[in-house]
Amino acid sequence: MPRSGAGFAWAAHFGVERNRPAIFTYPRWSPISDYRMYCPWLSGRPGPDLRVAGVA
Repeated sequence: MPRSGAGFAWAAHFGVERNRPAIFTYPRWSPISDYRMYCPWLSGRPGPDLRVAGVA
């Protein structure tokens, strides 16, 4: 997982949303999911994944 945004994400989870990050509940699946989101964005091809998720 790219560590640059992890601190901001954790701060938002605890401070704003008042919940725990998924990595505490699903320690193996959380990094896999992060990479599945990060890699298409990095390659510039998030379109097909967004369409499958129903995002316009």
